[in-house]
Amino acid sequence: MEKAVFQEVVKLLNEGLSLIPVRDKQEVAYDGKLKQAKTPYYGWKKYQAERITAPGLEKAMAKAQTEAVAIICGKISGGLEAIDIDSKFKPGIDAVIFATIQKLFPRLYEALRIHKTPSNGYHILYRVVDGEIPGNKKLAGYGSACL
Repeated sequence: MEKAVFQEVVKLLNEGLSLIPVRDKQEVAYDGKLKQAKTPYYGWKKYQAERITAPGLEKAMAKAQTEAVAIICGKISGGLEAIDIDSKFKPGIDAVIFATIQKLFPRLYEALRIHKTPSNGYHILYRVVDGEIPGNKKLAGYGSACL
């Protein structure tokens, strides 16, 4: 694994995020099944309650021969939540969403942490600091009337 990559991973760990190694490419798993990029190598549920250490993550990433990680959102990561915008299902929806947020909530928009994903979508990251985190919710989907 490239040293610079792991230094960035350690920064995420130091921010209090729970991370797991994921596939950085499509591959055939030990059971002969085809696994897509971004899928975990093993169960992630336990990492909703405990964070892996930097040495443990480095070892797991080296064993899996990956430089990719996923963040486990929720309480374990300091209340981190993410809104996943998959523009591939509705081209242009990202621009509509961002323009709407910027118009209705300009101060909020300036504070958002927005990341482009490998599949040309976006993740909007934010933290819930004083409320309950309800878990995953599907807000809309392909063909949804609210799009």
